[in-house]
Formats: sequence, C-alpha cells, structure tokens
Amino acid sequence: MTWISIAIAAAALIVATCGLTAYVLMRRQAQVLELRIADLAAELDGIVDAPPAPPVPAVPNRPIITIEILNPIELASSQVRAASLVGSWKPDAITKMVYNEAAKQISSQLAEEGVVAEVLIHAAD
Repeated sequence: MTWISIAIAAAALIVATCGLTAYVLMRRQAQVLELRIADLAAELDGIVDAPPAPPVPAVPNRPIITIEILNPIELASSQVRAASLVGSWKPDAITKMVYNEAAKQISSQLAEEGVVAEVLIHAAD
C-alpha cells in the first residue's frame, strides 16, 4: 500500500468515527428529550384546574377590517372630564363605552358615504 491509500483509509476511519460519535450523542439527547416530553405530558394531565383553551376564532374567507382602540381611557377623558376618574375605578366600563360610541360613529359615517356595512364589536365577555 502506498502512503496515499493509507491517508485515505485513515481519513475514512476518522470520518466514520466522527459520524458514529455524533449519532450516539444525538441518540442520547433524543432519549433525554423523549423522557422530558413524557414527564411534561404527565404533568399536564395532572393539572385539573387549568382553564380551557380559548376558542379559535373563525377566519372568514373574505377581507375584514379590524380596529383596536389603543387609548380608550385617554380618548374618553378628552371628551368627558369625569371619564378619567371613572376610568381609574372601572376601566373596563369606560373601554366598553368608548367602543360602543366608536361603532355608532363608524356605522353612521359609512352610511353617510353610502356604504352598506355591518359594524360589530367582538369581545371576550
């Protein structure tokens, strides 16, 4: 055998050894992960008081415009002085009122423009 053949054989042996070592290490890691998954699944099964997952909203097959009012308390406070006081005490109530008024205004303005539209408020109550 020539030195080139010996070098090729040695390189092949090194590559095979590295491949085998990588396989063994990955297999061990996979076993550890499988055990962790089984532990987490058992832990999840043991949780009795967990709230049910929220329903997945239906996605219509037509375009929909979504509006989220990011500053309902500030908006209400700019229109009604007492809103900031009530907003610090009952922010959900103020937010609901702001959304209701916004829906009325949007519906009215669209109707003035001749747009036939359905304006709805979707909220998790």
